[in-house]
Amino acid sequence: MQALNQIAIIEDDADIRSLLELSLTTLGGYTITAYPLASTAIKCLANNTLPQMIVLDVMMPELSGPKFIPLLRALPHGPEVCIVMLT
Repeated sequence: MQALNQIAIIEDDADIRSLLELSLTTLGGYTITAYPLASTAIKCLANNTLPQMIVLDVMMPELSGPKFIPLLRALPHGPEVCIVMLT
């Protein structure tokens, strides 16, 4: 199992997104990619290497966290990504 170093944050609240990004990069040393919307994230993730973990907000405009999950799982290597739901 490879070490966790790449995390995506999908959170529509800018303050929460910034706090998570700051904490995970500064304190955790992780490489972070942050998205304000799940609909944007799924388009980007479909064309790039998937992160090892996603911190995913439950309630977002356009595409909720629970509706995002099957779209992620349908991507190659999508089932391997750990998801932490944030409410």
